[in-house]
Amino acid sequence: MKYLNLITLIGLMLSACAADVKVKTDPINEAKTREVLDHHLQTFQQNDLEGVMADYVEESVLVTSDRTFTGLKEIRENFVNAFGALPTKGTVRDARGFTSST
Repeated sequence: MKYLNLITLIGLMLSACAADVKVKTDPINEAKTREVLDHHLQTFQQNDLEGVMADYVEESVLVTSDRTFTGLKEIRENFVNAFGALPTKGTVRDARGFTSST
């Protein structure tokens, strides 16, 4: 019983200490967010791999409906595959996946 009380007391002390920890967060900069989003969409539409990758850092995580990509190597792999599957500007794909230039 003594040990249970001691463990409970330690737990309460730790949780009280954790409650005093304040996490500093920067306010959201809407203009910067819009700038990054616009850049990302523009470079993605142009199939510009290097332009898209400029929006990521090694610590980035990209979550898609199929998989989670961690780090620059995996994220690059995702966009290489996406650009290979999507039509480029001036290219039309029909329902069967055949391409033709416009």
